[in-house]
Amino acid sequence: MTDERRRYGTCDLALEALTPEAVPFPHVAPLSTLGGTAAIGWCLWDRLPTDALTWWAATAVLIAALQWHALRGLPRRWGALEPRSQAALRLIATTLGTGAFWGISGFVLLPVDSIPHQAMVALVLFSVTAMWLPVFAFVQWSLWLFAVPAVLPMASVLLTSPSAAQATMGGLLLAAVAAIAVVSRTLEQVFDADATARRSLYHQATHDALVGLVNRAEFFRRVQALETTRSQHAVLFIDLDHFKQINDTAGHAIGDELLRQIGALLRQVTRRDDTAARLGGDEFAILMRECSPADATRVAEAIIQRIASFAVRADTGCYGVTASLGIACSASATSFAQIMAAADRACYLAKRGGRNRFAMADDRDLAAAAATVERAA
Repeated sequence: MTDERRRYGTCDLALEALTPEAVPFPHVAPLSTLGGTAAIGWCLWDRLPTDALTWWAATAVLIAALQWHALRGLPRRWGALEPRSQAALRLIATTLGTGAFWGISGFVLLPVDSIPHQAMVALVLFSVTAMWLPVFAFVQWSLWLFAVPAVLPMASVLLTSPSAAQATMGGLLLAAVAAIAVVSRTLEQVFDADATARRSLYHQATHDALVGLVNRAEFFRRVQALETTRSQHAVLFIDLDHFKQINDTAGHAIGDELLRQIGALLRQVTRRDDTAARLGGDEFAILMRECSPADATRVAEAIIQRIASFAVRADTGCYGVTASLGIACSASATSFAQIMAAADRACYLAKRGGRNRFAMADDRDLAAAAATVERAA
């Protein structure tokens, strides 16, 4: 699917809309910080100096604000985070810094003489870690950046305590973090599978099953979307010559194989950001972005020559076709419908002129196309 997106860049927004989004990161981290701070403050307000709790709470609020700022710009597509990108660096700094804050808090604020209060602090620490689960599922390594500095200090103190209850509490805390790791890994796999299924459904809905090019509806959508950008583009309308005779004489299997090869050929000759489509039957089209009439002419010549130069071999012989091609450029067209009608009319003129050639829509063709569009409306 990566190659498909790279070739057909104009469908990125549609793919983005169908790709699973992360749980809103800007909310998860600050809420966990503020919620954990409130819980520990409520638990220990009568056991610690008021000034210490005030400064600690103020630090937590500052960290929550930094988390919001750092995480709200993360990509909202699973696997879209490049390791060395600025977004990844922000995630590393935020995760590691938050983990260190909670590790220091748990170590400094841990009541040494009250097991119930220790259990409450451990529970809050586990809850804060669990609230980061969407982040951990998004990027697996973030779990260890958070959990090691956040949980290990307190767990070490509890595990090395002579009290069996405290040692048990430390072991349970580590076990809980391990459970979070398992759950985050499972969620990552579920999200990846869901993303793959959505991309597959999108591909099936927008591509022709036989030749693998985009289908008619998706091609028209892309032309309309490109029209709103006011960029210069061209439409090449391709109709195979005498294709029906291939189906009648050699059979539909040979005809289908011929269509598949022509689809592969169009993928080869089109540029990286262009769109090749099968409109139906033996009709194809190409949408060329940022394209001058000269560029469109060169591509049309290559297509005509390549289609005429190959054939499908079968037991009954070799079968090939030629193609007629019409070109219309957006510089002279006023609407999506007009440029499509002009390209279709130019293709008709190429067929009437002897086939195995192309024709460029001129002002008369565009005027005729405009009249056709008005009558249809």
